[in-house]
Amino acid sequence: MFREAGYTVGRAVAQLCAFIDPEAIILGGQLGAVGEPLLAGVREAFAEFAPFAAPLAPVHSAELGHRSELVGIIDRALEAAWASGHGSARHPLSA
Repeated sequence: MFREAGYTVGRAVAQLCAFIDPEAIILGGQLGAVGEPLLAGVREAFAEFAPFAAPLAPVHSAELGHRSELVGIIDRALEAAWASGHGSARHPLSA
């Protein structure tokens, strides 16, 4: 069941790669928390429907797990606040 769901997600990701050129595909939140069964399906469909991009963009689950969205939002807010006062889009805490 998870592999089939991952396959559906992977097909959508492959279609997005026609418009963007990602360095990696990171699944976060509840999708990333499912783990390897879902990731295997994503990788399979991604390789099938985007063979040009699959070798260049590995598929991983987010290291931050279910908190990845929250941490991302905080990072964006810090970047915006830093840029408004310093003219730079990267704050010193950004990786």
